[in-house]
Amino acid sequence: MQQQRPGVFGRESNVLDYWLAHCEGFTIGKRPVTAVVIDPETRRARSLVVRRSRRRTQVVSADAIAAVDPSARVLHMARRRRTRTTAA
Repeated sequence: MQQQRPGVFGRESNVLDYWLAHCEGFTIGKRPVTAVVIDPETRRARSLVVRRSRRRTQVVSADAIAAVDPSARVLHMARRRRTRTTAA
C-alpha cells in the first residue's frame, strides 16, 4: 500500500487486526459494516457483512481490507490486481 496518512493503519500494524474484529458501524466506501464473523480459534476477523441496500448484504473477506482509519470509522479495501490472459 502507498504512504499512509497519520492515524491510518495498514496490514503491517496490529491495530488493523484489532479494528477488524470491532468494526461494526464502520464503512467501506458508503456501505456500513453490519456484522463481523470471528474465527473462534484465532479470535481474529474472518469476514465482514456489509449492507449493499435495504435488503441485500455482501460478505467481504477480512483479508480484502488493506487499512483502517479508526477516527473516521472507515475501512479501505485493497486494490484488486488485474490479471491478463494471453491467447496461446
